[in-house]
Amino acid sequence: MLRGSKSPSATTTWQRPQMPRPPQRELALAAANDDALRLPVLGRVAAGAPIGAGNDGLGGEDVLILDRVLFSPAPDYLLKVQGDSMRDEGIFDGDLIGVHRTRDARSGQIVVARIDDEITVKLLKVGKDRIRLLPRNPDYAPIEVQPDQDFAIEGLYCGLVRPNR
Repeated sequence: MLRGSKSPSATTTWQRPQMPRPPQRELALAAANDDALRLPVLGRVAAGAPIGAGNDGLGGEDVLILDRVLFSPAPDYLLKVQGDSMRDEGIFDGDLIGVHRTRDARSGQIVVARIDDEITVKLLKVGKDRIRLLPRNPDYAPIEVQPDQDFAIEGLYCGLVRPNR
């Protein structure tokens, strides 16, 4: 008989208390299937003036489970966009962009690039004697990569997720 109950039938309906549910992130992992990607949010990327590549407070602890069909190619991580220089490409402030990690990119692709110690997302234009990173908003000027600058392609843009605002 349950404590506090005088009914003998209470013993037949009593159930063991359920264990607390795991955090939402773990539930999402349990529901993940073959078409799901587990993507860490690694930090911020500038869509405006480039921002420093140092610690921006996001860390790599946030993980989202997303459907693979949202991206092409499959991304390795997500970055949160800060700024509006890519708005005419449909990339807005606060969006999470998928980044496919690679050092190779062709002219005309949207890339995540590092210039010295700053990270930005822009349209790559490779000319005969220069590299330019073009914004997709006329309010911003192109970035001309100088020969003495440390420049690297960190990855290719491959899609986005727009959080509820």
